[in-house]
Amino acid sequence: MDSLRSWFFFALLALGFLYSGLIRISGVVILPIVADSLGISASMVGFLSSLFFYTYGLSFGILGPFVDRFGSFRTCGITLLCAAAGSFVLMYADTPMLIGLGRIISGFGLASTFTGIIVFCAAAFPAEKYSMFAGLCLTIGHFGTILAVAPLGSAIDVFGLKTVYLFLALFPAILGLVLLVFRSYDPSYSKSAENIRTALFGNFVSDIVKGIKTVWSLKSLRIVGLVWAFSSACIITLQGLWAVTWIQASAGVSADIARNCATWISIGMVAGPAAGSVITLRNVSGKKILMSFSVMILLSWLFWCLASFFNAPVFMLAISGLLLGFIVGMGFVYMCSMTRKLAPDDKGGTAVGIISMSM
Repeated sequence: MDSLRSWFFFALLALGFLYSGLIRISGVVILPIVADSLGISASMVGFLSSLFFYTYGLSFGILGPFVDRFGSFRTCGITLLCAAAGSFVLMYADTPMLIGLGRIISGFGLASTFTGIIVFCAAAFPAEKYSMFAGLCLTIGHFGTILAVAPLGSAIDVFGLKTVYLFLALFPAILGLVLLVFRSYDPSYSKSAENIRTALFGNFVSDIVKGIKTVWSLKSLRIVGLVWAFSSACIITLQGLWAVTWIQASAGVSADIARNCATWISIGMVAGPAAGSVITLRNVSGKKILMSFSVMILLSWLFWCLASFFNAPVFMLAISGLLLGFIVGMGFVYMCSMTRKLAPDDKGGTAVGIISMSM
């Protein structure tokens, strides 16, 4: 595939991953507004928000083999249309059941975006540049988490919730349709792939089982996977569920100030992968750099927790959140690159999907 075309399709898939980050974190802004209008309790809001994450995480493992079999364009194109349907449901949702349904559909629809772009980069660009592209796609994707807090809240204040949801529905629908139209240009698709009937009812389950065995049987991949899974689960739970209320409770500030403070975690998650893409290109042993990232991630969480425990001023929480996001973001690039190197070529999407189930 020529360079210009590769960059064009990279941009499309990166926008899909950016949208995924936006929707993943948007619940902290949107659901409290919906709860107030419908009279939903705080515990119900937490449950409805979590439905997205449960579905999103589980679907990573399910959709990984589809990316390996049918390529990024076909898989992401179809699932992005599902994500659009989820936003349409949420736009008109007036009961907890419909809100939950919309969150579940959205979670499934966005679970292929990360695996899809990672597999595409491995097929479309030189292997020696993989770390750079992994860092770039993570940088772009996590920029969506910045848009999901303060900017999204401002857009809702200006345009209204339904108008914002309309945009959130049309955007993935357009991306999905474009990917499906250009599916024949997908370098990650093999024409020898089995048809959809065979994939669904034939070896699909065995592919997931083989993927789990592959991740677990290789010691280095198992360690990388566990570090990646735990660190991503913690940071995404903080971003998507508790950051705003955590900051409000700790610093005693308003929701607007807490949103702005929480946004610094996402800013770190954008800057970290950019730095990580450079660091992982250096000749540092896998064991040494993995240990370094593990210790730094642990210390950054300790800094965040201590700042919260001692009711530090909001600017200290912002600094600790920025540092936390930056270090975790750097680690993501390294762990993504190591997964690509350690996993079999035909099981790259499956391995990334299984490890990323905690995302």
